[in-house]
Amino acid sequence: MRHAPATTICGVLTIAGTAVAVGPEWCEPAAGDAGALPAKAISITGPASTSLVRIDGQLGGFGFGAGDFQDMFLIYIADPDAFSATIGDSTDTTFDTQLWTFYFSGKGIIGNDDHPKGGPLSILPTGGSDDGTNTDVEIPGLYYLAISGFNSDPIDPAGAPIFIQETRTEISGPDGSNLPITDWQPPTTPQTGTYQIFVEGVSFIFCPADLSGNGDVDFADILTVIAQWGPCPAKGPCPADLDGDNDVAFSDILVIIEEWGRCEGGPE
Repeated sequence: MRHAPATTICGVLTIAGTAVAVGPEWCEPAAGDAGALPAKAISITGPASTSLVRIDGQLGGFGFGAGDFQDMFLIYIADPDAFSATIGDSTDTTFDTQLWTFYFSGKGIIGNDDHPKGGPLSILPTGGSDDGTNTDVEIPGLYYLAISGFNSDPIDPAGAPIFIQETRTEISGPDGSNLPITDWQPPTTPQTGTYQIFVEGVSFIFCPADLSGNGDVDFADILTVIAQWGPCPAKGPCPADLDGDNDVAFSDILVIIEEWGRCEGGPE
């Protein structure tokens, strides 16, 4: 299953009429709620070589079908040393949040309930976990960023938690299950509302089928798929898995053929 793309850019920071290089914001589409798991995550796509600074969205609760208590996004972390994600202040985020990152395989990296300085909002700071697990984003590539309300934590196929939070303010590594996320613990007190996630070190995903980075989807990208053939690694990016099934295979070559040609809007 391919990730649902999204290019809903809701604003660009400007000074004296000129777009500032730090980049635009991105808004969750009103008609396309972000899913809660990797197979339904929204890919944040946009202009080439453009930094992303903020993600705006909402958790709608039971107003969204079976329930909207978690959102997950596929993002491109371009600068792991600078990566961070921080929930905006309470005037823009209206509920008790949690933040999480996952490898492309779905295995956990870091998570946080409450900001170490206090309060109900969350942060994934530069430098990674502080609970002794020593986990962090280390390689540029595609990762999942997720938001949930308090007490709705990621779990594996057996229902075991992926992160064990000894305190609400710790920056947690995956000290629970080492398996990929397949569901969330149901919230005991559902948290819903609007949110803003400020990010650093993140760029829009641009023309993901251009694996070689030459501005075209062509035979060079087929060669890249062949070179990465097989199951995705448990940790780290898996860029050649274009259809998101956690395996680099013939279906990914079909994606390249479907998107064959010059990347629209890319650098000349």
